[in-house]
Amino acid sequence: MINQEQYFKWFRLLLRYALWGNEVDDMPQQLSHDQYQALKALSEEQTAKGHISQALVDKKVKLGIEDIADVLSSIQEIRQLNQKLNPAVINLCRMMEKQGVRILILKGQTYAPFYPDASLRQCGDIDFVCHPDDIEKAVSFLKYDLGLPLSGKSSNKHASFRMDGIKYEIHRKITNFAYLPSHYYCEKVFMQEVWNHPYTIDVDGYAVPVMAPTYNAVYVFEHIFLHLISDGIGLRQFCDWAMLLRYYRDEIDRSLLIKHLKGVRLYKAYRRMGSVLVDYLGLPEEEFPLTIQEDDRRFSDKILNNIFHRGNFGHNLKYSRRRGPIHAMEHLKRVYNQVLLYYRCAPTEVLWRIPHMFIWWIKRIVRAIIPCKSIQSVFKRV
Repeated sequence: MINQEQYFKWFRLLLRYALWGNEVDDMPQQLSHDQYQALKALSEEQTAKGHISQALVDKKVKLGIEDIADVLSSIQEIRQLNQKLNPAVINLCRMMEKQGVRILILKGQTYAPFYPDASLRQCGDIDFVCHPDDIEKAVSFLKYDLGLPLSGKSSNKHASFRMDGIKYEIHRKITNFAYLPSHYYCEKVFMQEVWNHPYTIDVDGYAVPVMAPTYNAVYVFEHIFLHLISDGIGLRQFCDWAMLLRYYRDEIDRSLLIKHLKGVRLYKAYRRMGSVLVDYLGLPEEEFPLTIQEDDRRFSDKILNNIFHRGNFGHNLKYSRRRGPIHAMEHLKRVYNQVLLYYRCAPTEVLWRIPHMFIWWIKRIVRAIIPCKSIQSVFKRV
């Protein structure tokens, strides 16, 4: 049998090897079936299965026959999905360009090139944000020209649709801050600068439009932190952040980064969460764009415990109901627990998260009960 502390240690060793090529000195030469299953479960919870599986192969860790087959199958499955999603991203960009719709691809396949092996990053759906002047044109094209049903789930931020078996999310805005001054800053200052500084990254030989490096370094953290204080988030998202900082280390404008982090009230949170990148994942401290203080480091164990306890987007914790008022109350309780843990990182945003989520759930329940098109339409509400 293996104790939990041991396989957390092995997970960290293999992950740091996958990210930076660090030596794996304390990894055993052989894993039993139970040990492998425990390590696999952890890598799945943190959506890092591709990196951990390949690291086991690279370091020639001996496994049982069934476990060897499982490792190779996992690697192949993730590689094949990346091979499917990359052309889908390119096709989306070409379609929208043809329609005169300006978009930026968010996260996903545009983060994969930051890794030593892009094909091992565990991927999901394709997210993109539209220029505010083009969003109505984009929605009309998807709904009426392509005949795709858009599901907004009562959201004024994004809607999802499927095309050729792949899930997409079209965003009207990149995120929803609970504290309104931060939200307005993000929409009116930050995003205006983003659209004024076009940038691309190569995906299978195609120049895919993305946020420029400094703005992406802000956005990747906004996404992490706002999910973290609502449900929780997986360590893979922190890996994305670390690899982005490494990839763009010579292009990130530190003063501009600080300006925007302070604009959305996440400057202190950025430093504190950054201690996880440096002390746990192994990002060289000189490549982190802010100065991490000792007070920041004292918080890192609590962050890691929370990440591992909840899993990616809180999937380790099960709801007693999948929908309805009871589900809403359980979610609000989760948010409250996260607020207690993280409010010192970003007090204004975190403390406003509870009333923000309460109002969000009320609206969602009302829209589910009342079949009124005026409150159901995708992106018709501000």
